[in-house]
Amino acid sequence: MTFSSADNMPGFVANFARFILANDVWDKKRQALWIAGGLILGTYISYSDSLDENGKLVLSFFIFMESLIVIIMGVLLWLYSRRR
Repeated sequence: MTFSSADNMPGFVANFARFILANDVWDKKRQALWIAGGLILGTYISYSDSLDENGKLVLSFFIFMESLIVIIMGVLLWLYSRRR
């Protein structure tokens, strides 16, 4: 498979484009289901943990928790999908 469109992009963007375009990463449907399920479950847990004792949402804590979820999922996706 050629990555001609990714070759003109700088560093990280080109590597990310090659990662997305690679055929042998995972089964695309299974990967999409795991990512969607992780984000849905993580968002639910972040939301429920971000409520204070009065039931009000603490937005800064929710954003912090959600960013941690996205970072952890991104690192795990990168670790599990790189070539050995």
